[in-house]
Amino acid sequence: MNNRRIGRRFLGIFCLALVAMCPVPRAWGYHQLGPDRVLLMNNDTNVWNQVSYQGYNDTDQTKDTYWLHSTSEAQPRGTYVKVGRFHTLYRNDGVVLWDLVECRAGSATSLSANRNYIPWSPTAESINGVEYDIQETSEGIKNIGTVCMGNTEEACIYSPYYDDGVGAVYFDAVNSHTNAFVTLRLELATNVLDTAEEGIVLSSTNYHQFAWFTCPVDIVE
Repeated sequence: MNNRRIGRRFLGIFCLALVAMCPVPRAWGYHQLGPDRVLLMNNDTNVWNQVSYQGYNDTDQTKDTYWLHSTSEAQPRGTYVKVGRFHTLYRNDGVVLWDLVECRAGSATSLSANRNYIPWSPTAESINGVEYDIQETSEGIKNIGTVCMGNTEEACIYSPYYDDGVGAVYFDAVNSHTNAFVTLRLELATNVLDTAEEGIVLSSTNYHQFAWFTCPVDIVE
């Protein structure tokens, strides 16, 4: 089995998005990749690789992909992140594509001297609905879709199963606070544990059954 997860080693506030991944994609960052290879928390209309049914509000189970969000947690006051700390993107046949654990969705940053953020594509759709050409302003940044990893060591993102191998993993990540220290860890699973039950389903979210190992990561600024 080729599965991968991205998790946090230490505590802190960290904003992450996967693939050629920025919170909202740079239009030139990826080419002809499906929803199992691209993780965004919004949609994008760029001509090279249009991303559809990945926005936070895409919860219609009749579409190609859809999100299920946990709803027991309210939207934090004074922030632009959405309800839920657990988010799962499903393919319409029920296969799990992306599983976000202890993560928030939405904009967790602001335009200020001590906060970081990643630029977004002009073809990105607002996480709050269909809105394009989002301006780089204090109001515009409220519309940006990011995956915001929680302040816990349990925060992580699980990828789909890849029967043709993982290949290269690309992502843009930013620590929104300039004075916080956080590290990022990439783990792969190529098989299940000896104690795992027979007949494991490859789309299973029983991740403890997999044999994880840490993969070296090259950081390119």
